[in-house]
Amino acid sequence: VKIPKDADIDTVSTALKNGGVISEPNYFKMYAMVTKNDKFSQGTYKLKKNMDYQAIITNLQGTSNRTDTIEVTIIEGMNVIEIADKLEKEGALGNKAEFLQLCNSNKFDNDYDFLKAIPNAKDRYYKLEGYLYPDKYEFYVNEDPASIIYKILNNYEKRIYEKQAFDGYE
Repeated sequence: VKIPKDADIDTVSTALKNGGVISEPNYFKMYAMVTKNDKFSQGTYKLKKNMDYQAIITNLQGTSNRTDTIEVTIIEGMNVIEIADKLEKEGALGNKAEFLQLCNSNKFDNDYDFLKAIPNAKDRYYKLEGYLYPDKYEFYVNEDPASIIYKILNNYEKRIYEKQAFDGYE
């Protein structure tokens, strides 16, 4: 079932009916409104026909059953703008302007000590320049820019601080 961005309860119930997941969209709408579960995440989901309404809602509010993923390779030497362009072109990035703004913010400083330690942060055009680790990543379609950055920074931290093994040394 494909749920578009900012879908309302009518759109979601119609998509579920058309996908064969539910047979009575009005009952689903009523259940969602009574339980105050009328906000859903965009994406393509794999749902079963025998799921109860709460299970459907839980799946549509999370990302565990999303199937709309994109693999993007960030190549060594790419700068922040090139990375943003590639993410946008591949369909992974939902908001390029927000991504670029976040790459120049202090939002991630409390989560990563290496960002707090940047001596010339105010002199950089993009604070995160050089910290978006080149690698192959899997993102959701139109993923939140902060989620993309967290995924890349987590990989950077893991790769930079992982124990290096050398023959003859322990």
